[in-house]
Amino acid sequence: MVNVVIGLIGLGIVVFFHELGHLAAAKAVGIRVEAFSIGWGRKLISRQWGETEYRLSVFPFGGYCKMRGEEMLSTALEQDSPTIPKEHGSFYAAQPWKRILVVAAGPFMNVVFSVLVLSIVWFVGFTVQSFENRIILVSEYDQTVSEMPADMAGLETGDRIVAIDGSPVESYRDIQQSIVTRPNTELRLKVERRGQQRQLTVTPRLDSSTGAGQIGFSS
Repeated sequence: MVNVVIGLIGLGIVVFFHELGHLAAAKAVGIRVEAFSIGWGRKLISRQWGETEYRLSVFPFGGYCKMRGEEMLSTALEQDSPTIPKEHGSFYAAQPWKRILVVAAGPFMNVVFSVLVLSIVWFVGFTVQSFENRIILVSEYDQTVSEMPADMAGLETGDRIVAIDGSPVESYRDIQQSIVTRPNTELRLKVERRGQQRQLTVTPRLDSSTGAGQIGFSS
């Protein structure tokens, strides 16, 4: 339930910036924005600033930007009218390039917001959870598997893989990335076992169901 709420809040933020793009572009090209709402449904709080009513609505997930005359297209289609009714400051009274700019401003704002968020995340830093680089042979706890490349290479449960093809390994995630992308390719492993280092070679087997390399151990 918590994940659902967090997801809805995240969606609301994304929609807010999307509609904010429409709002800014519409005002910049002279299209009147009648209402800008955070959320949907019955409005809880509203404030009129200039020509626009700003609202906080009862369902705060999402929102909308209502421009003058944007419903005129559907009205013209319903009435089988050859033209779209236009009035000063309405969406369809604006030149085509202005309407294109307003429509495109929403997705553009989402791109800007995404770049901003990712930049902040990379600047602040983040942690990726992974198991250590010590292995457990699958053959030791699953008797149904046939002899795996790890067994044939001489690997043992408790071995710590410290390098693959000369590249240092710090976590089990590093091991996985090296193995799954190189099926049927011989790999040189530097293994630490009971305080001593050994050099072993192993060739990942192709898993036909996934297309990934498979050796036969886990963390």
